[in-house]
Amino acid sequence: MRSRTQLPQVGQFGDWMRNSHIKDHPSHGFFQEYSLELKSVKAGYPILASSAKQEDIDIFLLQGIQHQQENVNQEQQLDESECSSQPPCTPTDGASCFELGGSPLKTSFMDLATGKFKTPEKRKPRSVKGDWYPIDSARARYFLSLYALACNPCIPPDDRVIDSTVEDLPPLWVLCNGHDVEHTVYVGSEVVKRKDYMGLSTYTVTIDGPFEKHSRSIMTIEDVVKSNLWGGYHSLGPTKAHASFVLLGDHWDNKSSNIELDIRWEMVHKVLQKPPNNAAATAHVKIVPGDPTIPTYALYKELRFLKNLHSALTIGEITWQNDNNESTTLAAVKMLIEEFDVRLDNTRKEEKDDLHNDTRQLMSDSNAMLQRVDLDFTDKLWNILIESSSYTELLDSFREVFTALQAGHIEPMVNQRNNTQLARLVRDSYSGKMATPDLTGALPLQLLLEIGIEKLTVDYVTAFLATEVVHLFDLDYYLATSRADYGCQLRVTEKLHAVAELLVLCKVFLELPDKQLGIFARHALKQMEHSDDEEPEFTMPLPFENVMSSCQSDAPAMWGIEVSTERDQQYLTTRYELSTAVPFPHMWKEDAETGGSSTRHTDGRDEDVRYFCTLIRHSHMQFL
Repeated sequence: MRSRTQLPQVGQFGDWMRNSHIKDHPSHGFFQEYSLELKSVKAGYPILASSAKQEDIDIFLLQGIQHQQENVNQEQQLDESECSSQPPCTPTDGASCFELGGSPLKTSFMDLATGKFKTPEKRKPRSVKGDWYPIDSARARYFLSLYALACNPCIPPDDRVIDSTVEDLPPLWVLCNGHDVEHTVYVGSEVVKRKDYMGLSTYTVTIDGPFEKHSRSIMTIEDVVKSNLWGGYHSLGPTKAHASFVLLGDHWDNKSSNIELDIRWEMVHKVLQKPPNNAAATAHVKIVPGDPTIPTYALYKELRFLKNLHSALTIGEITWQNDNNESTTLAAVKMLIEEFDVRLDNTRKEEKDDLHNDTRQLMSDSNAMLQRVDLDFTDKLWNILIESSSYTELLDSFREVFTALQAGHIEPMVNQRNNTQLARLVRDSYSGKMATPDLTGALPLQLLLEIGIEKLTVDYVTAFLATEVVHLFDLDYYLATSRADYGCQLRVTEKLHAVAELLVLCKVFLELPDKQLGIFARHALKQMEHSDDEEPEFTMPLPFENVMSSCQSDAPAMWGIEVSTERDQQYLTTRYELSTAVPFPHMWKEDAETGGSSTRHTDGRDEDVRYFCTLIRHSHMQFL
């Protein structure tokens, strides 16, 4: 039993945690004495990375420091016999092995409750990735014990230097190195306050693998249920399963667009069971513009150049898309003028009508749904001027256009809603009232930026309407003409591009029917009205029958089961998850042993898929 003289240190620990963000606070010296560092992170940082999305709350993450990790890596080079004869941790000065906690019935050599000897699996030393410096699980549990005592309101106030209100103490998670028998990678605790009592939730996260899907090392449903039972009376809740299917991108990669289906159901019969017909499906789509493999990439390049033009108006520097000294932009502009020359006999109107009749058929193709053919004069001029190689070439091109307009040689058509400066000048030229602008300074760039924004906006709107997934009134926000600032107009264009990319991805990879595609598109349009995220994420529940084929033909990137038990206001939840990628990056590096950071197949077959196995035990008990 700990002496009462040690209990004030518990209060100091809680106080140090609460004030650890203060640079000169004694907490820094306390943790450095233990060769540890405590930092505040978000819950989704890596904690329970293989589980469902966590709330965006602050937590404390406790881990080792760099020089300590280097010493640990050197100690791992000891021979197997010497390693097996050492206790699972080496206490720091002033701390005994008893104080480091752990179950009194288990040691690193045997389980006293069963009498069975256990030999820890010897892992190859692995390099630490990034800022990961895990510690052994025994030391981690010692600090969780301090945390629990600091949070316990039942300890007399004289024995703890801490406020009586402890629910404001953030959750504490400790990064573990997995060198114990169970390969523990995280342990954590948090205070839970109910109406009539206060308790403590404790988490233990272990990992093993990777294993083939038919390996006996993978737990069965019966094994998971048994691991979640208390002795004596208990109330076992229903088993819940969830599976994630990645149709595009990577579940663990945030640098590219991805589509993931989250499927949930109850009444699980076996591990890696296929979702039943009554499962609930939710699509998660993240858009990261700029993927050259997506049909919207051509429009993205135009959007990127628009952003470049807008930046040039602010900083005075621009990077032209075409750096070829032998650019033919000016010659292309002259050919465009000839196309619209009223003095020449041509059949342009008849050809245009034929193209207009084919628009609906072209839009039905998912790979060409954003290729608009009914372009007006400013649209065609944009397609040419975007290839300009210099400011001088751009200036000369505009001079050719305005000369032809002023002389009345061309009377080009512009869209009725086209309210750019160039469109207004074109309309003035019909009656011979056009005043040639002074093409000096930044005006040519402004004219080009305006017609580019107009062209892309009409591209997106036409695609939405042609595929009949949205109605015109759904686009009122995006078609508002009251925005005078180029930055605001450009941001609206970026939002339309994100929804257009979502539409293409869902049509190609999810193969949704038009009804569901329309619901998703309208939801995304409404979401983007209030969002400025350049890499938005969209979530939408879908009927499972619409995505059943994707779930039946492919292996899940993640599959999990959850079992809960309740007894006397005490709860125990066990979550067992299989994932094709390493869920905790501090445990494995990308080497030949694991085959990289992911074991996911690339040929559509799931026979050779290997899974990392994660066991998450969550217990909740009331303070006594």
